[in-house]
Amino acid sequence: MNKVIPLTLLVTLVSGCATVSRPRVEWGMAIGGAAGAIGGGALSPNDASRGWNAAVFGAIGAVAGGLIGYLTEPKAPTLSQGPSLKAQELAPPATAKEVELKAPEGLPGFVKDRLQPVVIEEYQEPDTVTPDGELHEPHKVYRIVKPAELFARPVTQATTQAPTPEAKP
Repeated sequence: MNKVIPLTLLVTLVSGCATVSRPRVEWGMAIGGAAGAIGGGALSPNDASRGWNAAVFGAIGAVAGGLIGYLTEPKAPTLSQGPSLKAQELAPPATAKEVELKAPEGLPGFVKDRLQPVVIEEYQEPDTVTPDGELHEPHKVYRIVKPAELFARPVTQATTQAPTPEAKP
């Protein structure tokens, strides 16, 4: 009874310091500690040192298992400080201008009434150097902002929505 209280206090304090919240580390420590304690107790040279061998090799196994769990745990991806590539691509440049392309002249009238024209953004991209050292000279860049659409009902010029159907008398 005299040895049980300090041992219980020691186990409680050590387990309180081991709150890592990393599953692989926790599982590695548990498996390594159990394997070390079983191996130390089973391979002890005499009965008098069986408890100490189990405790020492259990602690060594827990440290080794926790270290292996820590080293094999996948790392969380780091967030870059700048905006994402998607945000950079979707952000319009300051010098961009939108151009609306008209429908070709040879289209029939019922198609022209139902066609929403395409809107293209045009801007001048400055010269840049890529991370691999490739030089890009200044050039014009075109991006479709609003694609052309063909509607079943004629499109009114004031809005881009199709007109509502009227009730028949």
